[in-house]
Amino acid sequence: MTTRFGQIKSLVLLVGISLAWGVGSHVAAIDAPQPSQVAELKSSFAFQVRVPEPSFQRLPDGSSELIFEGFGTQERRPGAPSLSYKTFLIAIPPGSTPHLNYSVQPSTRLLDRRPSAVPTMKAERDRGEDVDATWRRPRQTRLERLEDPAAFAADAEQPWVQLGEIGQLRHQRYVAVHVRAARWNEAEQKIELPGAIDITIDYDGGVIAETPRPADRFESVYRESFHNYEQSLQFRDPATPQLAAASSTRGPGGPRYRLQVRADEPLRLDFSLLDAAGFTAHPISLWRLENRGGQLPFRTNDDGDDVLETGEWIQFYGQALNDEPLPVLNTDFPGTPTDLFEDRDFTDENSYLLTVDTVAQPQMRTRNGAPAFVLTPP
Repeated sequence: MTTRFGQIKSLVLLVGISLAWGVGSHVAAIDAPQPSQVAELKSSFAFQVRVPEPSFQRLPDGSSELIFEGFGTQERRPGAPSLSYKTFLIAIPPGSTPHLNYSVQPSTRLLDRRPSAVPTMKAERDRGEDVDATWRRPRQTRLERLEDPAAFAADAEQPWVQLGEIGQLRHQRYVAVHVRAARWNEAEQKIELPGAIDITIDYDGGVIAETPRPADRFESVYRESFHNYEQSLQFRDPATPQLAAASSTRGPGGPRYRLQVRADEPLRLDFSLLDAAGFTAHPISLWRLENRGGQLPFRTNDDGDDVLETGEWIQFYGQALNDEPLPVLNTDFPGTPTDLFEDRDFTDENSYLLTVDTVAQPQMRTRNGAPAFVLTPP
């Protein structure tokens, strides 16, 4: 179940990054939360799930495909009962350990239907192809539904609710909560539907702020992703750069700050970090950012006096070293399926260097990204 969820998570992150950087500096006002929207300070979150009545699609083998509105994630184990579930993302405080408690109201329903099995993909091969069977390529595929007796027999023992992986979406930790819509009762030879499910997630440890964190560009992503969005405002992680390593030195030419970056994302260096490295003694216009032999512009929220002060920062888009060539052919052994390839991708760690120059340096330009409505539709 976590494999599919991992794909969803990756998609959300990519969409969020494109939203933050594709519009330049002219963006819509941030939808900051109002004080009345902030949940009461608690160390747990409780919610209730009600499974809707399913619709059915009868298959040629006599089994039924069940469709539950809102429960769109399907079981993926081949041969297991093809019953869906839903994943809720619950934001949790930094450093905390989530614990699950749930109860099912005693109104479990039984449906006199047999669920279909999760299908497997079978490949049809061209038997007339005159090559070794190992290297025959499939010409077409078909779905085959074969029940796994062990999976069907054990399905009734599966819990209605399970905790999934703990992850991080930008500056917010979360835990995935998987809720089943139904399960197969082998003894009754029927499908069980639960009554209302009361779920509580307790947070053991961690830091909960009494005042909510200010909203940022990703607030709409947080709101759509987390089931306890209002409560999540109280325990956001600080917005620190995601760096593999950083080091600073001071020499005759001024301070030097080296950053080792392993991810593609915006990086922000604030006053406290740069003040400790000695940069605040020099005008911002003389700061020089370099990567792979070239100079990079950066953005700053300086108030115009060319001096970095408390509450101010510089920001740039850091990129991992993930654009190196893929493995290339080194030696071809004709007539055999074995060739020698050479791997040229050794690390994703990219190095950025911030220094001080003697002349003014270019900074990141801003561009109005608002639509001008000047193009004529085709």
